[in-house]
Amino acid sequence: MPKFVKGGPVVPDELVQSLEDDRVVIFCGAGISMGAGLPSYVGLVKYCYDELAEALPPKRAPEWLWPDRMLGSLEGKYGRAQVRNAVHRCLSVAPTSLDMHKAILRLAKLRGENGIRLVTTNFDTLFEQANTEWKFGKDLHSGPILPIPRNDKAVTWRSVVYLHGRLDEVGANEHLVLTSADFGRSYLTDAWAARFVARLFSDFTVLFIGYSLNDPVLRYMTDAFAAENLSSRVASKRSPAYIFVPHKGKGDADDTPYRHRNLRPIFYRETKDHRHLRNTIIGWADAREDYLENTLGLIARIAPKRPSTINPSDVANLVWAVCGRPSDAGHGAKAFADLETHPPIEWFDEFERRETDILETYQKAAAAARDEGDDQPPYPQLIVEPLFPQAHSPHLTHLPPQSEHLARWLAQHIGDYGLASRLIQKLANQRLLHPVLMRQIRRSLSEAEGVKFGLAQFWRLITSTSDETLALGRLFPFELKVPETFAEGHDTLAFKVDLLSALNPSVSLSQPFDTRLPDFNPNAEGGEQKAKGTRFSEVVNAEVAIPGGAQVDHLVERVLARDESAVFLASILQELTTLLRRTVNLFTLIENGPTVTDISVFHRPSIVPHAQNRGYENWTLIVTLIWHGWQHVDQVDAVASRRIVDEWLASEFNVLRRLGLAALNHSQRFTWPQKMEHLLDG
Repeated sequence: MPKFVKGGPVVPDELVQSLEDDRVVIFCGAGISMGAGLPSYVGLVKYCYDELAEALPPKRAPEWLWPDRMLGSLEGKYGRAQVRNAVHRCLSVAPTSLDMHKAILRLAKLRGENGIRLVTTNFDTLFEQANTEWKFGKDLHSGPILPIPRNDKAVTWRSVVYLHGRLDEVGANEHLVLTSADFGRSYLTDAWAARFVARLFSDFTVLFIGYSLNDPVLRYMTDAFAAENLSSRVASKRSPAYIFVPHKGKGDADDTPYRHRNLRPIFYRETKDHRHLRNTIIGWADAREDYLENTLGLIARIAPKRPSTINPSDVANLVWAVCGRPSDAGHGAKAFADLETHPPIEWFDEFERRETDILETYQKAAAAARDEGDDQPPYPQLIVEPLFPQAHSPHLTHLPPQSEHLARWLAQHIGDYGLASRLIQKLANQRLLHPVLMRQIRRSLSEAEGVKFGLAQFWRLITSTSDETLALGRLFPFELKVPETFAEGHDTLAFKVDLLSALNPSVSLSQPFDTRLPDFNPNAEGGEQKAKGTRFSEVVNAEVAIPGGAQVDHLVERVLARDESAVFLASILQELTTLLRRTVNLFTLIENGPTVTDISVFHRPSIVPHAQNRGYENWTLIVTLIWHGWQHVDQVDAVASRRIVDEWLASEFNVLRRLGLAALNHSQRFTWPQKMEHLLDG
């Protein structure tokens, strides 16, 4: 959510975006004209009483709760003409400043079409004085003759509306909605104002500026909308109504009274001149008129700094500039990614925090819609989440332009352990990397210089084009049914394919051990040194296993228990050996190169099936199946058995050489001199 000026209020993203989409109507109350030197509504009542030499009620008298009734009683005593002439004199003074009016006009200007869309409940003509080119009846409308507040291709309302009438010449102001009787006629009996407000609230997002909660004008308008909403037969979702509200206290303001009237307050710090509101409106208008230039300047100024070192309002503005404007075609995100000084990776956390808040708001709205039987709200457009789709998602989301630029920025940090740590957490949460992000990382890896070995290994691993390298997203095939027998004549081809797929090992990743210590903070000073990235194990804790846990053991037990299982395993001996080689290659990848210790010595103490092997890593079950298959070959085909053993003994992989030595010891197909020769050659 952006702050347009230092010390100003936070303006909700959805309001800013709705204004850009020409879906906001600004309502201007007496507070706007007060900044130009005119009185409030209560001040107008006091002026009329003074002009007519009528005594005012005491300060705390109940009459002040209904100033419109006070004017009505004044008219009853002195006549409508005298009161309205007094109103004319009061509101005809020269303005002290029109800066606020000019800024509001800039905000109310339509982007998609020529024209303006604005409602004022003031009688004065200060907006006309701020823009002298308007024509009455085309650019201006005055109650009770009002346009239809629609926003469609057939009829689009484009004008400034004086909802309660526009100040005219002396003696020609009977039409002004001034007293309680006037309000009753316009909102109850004739109800032309009520119809306009109700229709407008239904079609647009409304922003109130210059009103207080107890303002009778605001009360009449919100009551009219509530009545229409209650009587409506269609339970449609209404757009929110926002209101700028001054706040004196140091603590959090209470928004309950506003929520009860279906208003969303935007609190700003109260001062006598309401400068925080005025400066916000002017700053918002400035930013809107030259969005591209303002965005570039804002991003260039803020993005190179760590978010923790700058003002929270600057953080909010940067996040909004990069992520908060879906209609900007990725302009902000592109400017962010294009900076010569790469913005720190900590901005990723701020972008994610924004989306967490958006999703929480969406989920609450969706739950409320379900409870009330309303249509579900549209799913919000996110920027970070699409870069990391769910592992079991049936399809990949098309990336918006902002996401593509963020992928490019992330890839600029491949030499930064902070990025690796964040992506490891994504993987642990069953999130994949979108192909666009993977492609950007591979490109950066090929172009970058000085990326430490461990980090480079990590990036190669997680951007592997093989779907089976990482355990992420792989599920054990619980529906895999083992045939009752493997005897000749039974078709086992489909099971063969499924079994080999189920036994395919993968790499699972988690944070390295030292990052799990309670006092570890990679973002703290010196924290990055705890994971330098020279060794793969400093970047990530990686384990090679067959996905499925204990289910893999059960599957192998069922296979070995079937008739003629040895015959079946002998038929896939070559494929099983390939799986074992692939396992060793994965260990080589995660252990920093070809000098890796023979891990099979620790994971498989005995190559020959033995009780001491129980409870070790499940990838060694491949060795068990290979052993059973080879034993059958050794019994029925001496030549084939000797060829297989010779291949194992000549392998560059220690685990295969261990298989060869164990087979050499158990086989009856080799003479003792042959066995001795192999041992001496080894």
